Amino acid sequence: MKYLIRFFLMLFCHLLHPAYADETGSQFTSIADIELGTLTLEQVADKLGHSKMQFSGEGGESQEVICYRTNDGYLSFLSGEMGGPKHTLLGFGISGKGKHQDCPEITPKFANVKLRLAGLHLGMSKNEFERAIGKKAKWDGVVGRASFQTRVPMTPDQIKRFSPEHKDDAFFDLSVSIVGKFSGGKLAAFEVWKVESL
Repeated sequence: MKYLIRFFLMLFCHLLHPAYADETGSQFTSIADIELGTLTLEQVADKLGHSKMQFSGEGGESQEVICYRTNDGYLSFLSGEMGGPKHTLLGFGISGKGKHQDCPEITPKFANVKLRLAGLHLGMSKNEFERAIGKKAKWDGVVGRASFQTRVPMTPDQIKRFSPEHKDDAFFDLSVSIVGKFSGGKLAAFEVWKVESL
């Protein structure tokens, strides 16, 4: 009986807080059938249509971006210094219509992609934002930030490449970060980043 009660409590918590089911933040790391960390920006463009890569910043602040117009708004794919010379996909951004630089239309197959992630979407209030991510955000004015930190065991191939001397205790630190920008009390844009480090 106590297991049945525990099951219903977990189900109830999951319904109240969508992020409850996954404390790693992985429910926020995929959109348009693309998972962060699995492709390069060039491979994203092969799948979603040509988009000129834009560069900004220097060194640790550098960022590479390709972006697309969809029926719901703008979808950007992001890399940075940790993405290396091949520009591994580390993040994506979502923003509303009518305020962006030159972004080509996404390939028709994905034109109706929903710019939503596990309950996170444009137009929500700050309270709704925190409920969707399942934790309190850190606020700096109109910008809210939250992150999920996890240790992930390396695969045997990764151990050979990165940590052969620590084969019994070889892990990556995995960080999933969400940054929301608000205007008039409503979520106007947000980014999700996923970074693995030793």
